[in-house]
Amino acid sequence: MIRKFLYAVCTALVSTGMLHAGFDSARDPFVLGFMGITHWRETDLQTLAKLGVNYIHNYSSWRWNDPEARLDLAAKYKMKVMFDLGAHSRINKKEDPDWEKNVPALVKRLDSHPALGIWYLWDEPATRRLPELRKLNTLVKAAGKSPTGLCMNEREEYWNTRGYSDIWMFDNYPVRGEVYPAAPLKWHSRAMRNAAASYNYKGTPFFAVVQACDFSCFKYNIKNEEQLKNLRFPNVKELRFMLFSDLCYGIRGFWFFSYHHMHLERAEGRAYFNDTLIPCLAEVRDFLKLVPDPWNVTLRHSSKLDIANKVSFACFTRNGQSTIVLVNDSPEKCDLKVDGTAFPAMPVSGKLVPWNFTSKPGKLENKVLTVLQAEPWEVFVWQVKSKD
Repeated sequence: MIRKFLYAVCTALVSTGMLHAGFDSARDPFVLGFMGITHWRETDLQTLAKLGVNYIHNYSSWRWNDPEARLDLAAKYKMKVMFDLGAHSRINKKEDPDWEKNVPALVKRLDSHPALGIWYLWDEPATRRLPELRKLNTLVKAAGKSPTGLCMNEREEYWNTRGYSDIWMFDNYPVRGEVYPAAPLKWHSRAMRNAAASYNYKGTPFFAVVQACDFSCFKYNIKNEEQLKNLRFPNVKELRFMLFSDLCYGIRGFWFFSYHHMHLERAEGRAYFNDTLIPCLAEVRDFLKLVPDPWNVTLRHSSKLDIANKVSFACFTRNGQSTIVLVNDSPEKCDLKVDGTAFPAMPVSGKLVPWNFTSKPGKLENKVLTVLQAEPWEVFVWQVKSKD
């Protein structure tokens, strides 16, 4: 009876257009996703749905005995699933010698489910695995219609994974025990800017995978003993920096790594979730109301605007209303200046009305934007209004 009820819910959602199989970049909302939903409990999905999360993922979904029931539960909360095909284990660790037969069978079985959004091919594939990755992508595309995706880290020549999937993702987690504001957040902005705005193939949806962990599970990556003793989660200013700088680069959505690695059974994890991640997610959701479809950036330029001025900058114009995002890409308190005179899309002049968390006034005159004494990693969002 329960399965029949959930199936009816899925059918109703499909019939009303609220949920459709496969990620559709033209009609799906901006993705707010969580990786690593280990237990897939209804209470977890309820919590995330209330925060506006619309995509979820589990690293072991390829092992599920009851994948339809798990997808039904996601559909109940109007969420889609990035279904992990387990290549890291199946292929890389040789746990499934028959993967070339088993993967297409699984895809054919689940591809039309309304909660199936993306087939997650591989997590950070090595260069030597690219022939197998290409074969895997080909098999999945032949067996189903839902798009494929993979996630890369900043390994050597990581851009060589472009074109092996319909969706490209990139992860970067810079906070590893440093005392604020010393964490290398510029590593995050540089890496994401390069991946999203320079290396990503034009027209390929790009997802930024953002830090929601304290590296307690990855201590082997930490070489500095002092940092190792003081591992921590990003604070509000650091997470806001990562989110809003990434929004400048035309991303299609965020994924947070990860629900499991927040360790909500610990006081530190709960504090991060409640006091940092929830309010920052709310800020992003409010921004999406202000700037629909933020992947369509009206004006940005990596070399002439960002790198030249040690900022992340973007202008979004919707129905004649311009919104400017400016991020101090520095751990220093400093004045910021962006000269947009070479760009027709830059608003000429106007009153900069601070939005949400923005406190400092900015000045826009003759396409030159300035703000004085920006705090380390500070984020500014202004609406450009007529001075009249």
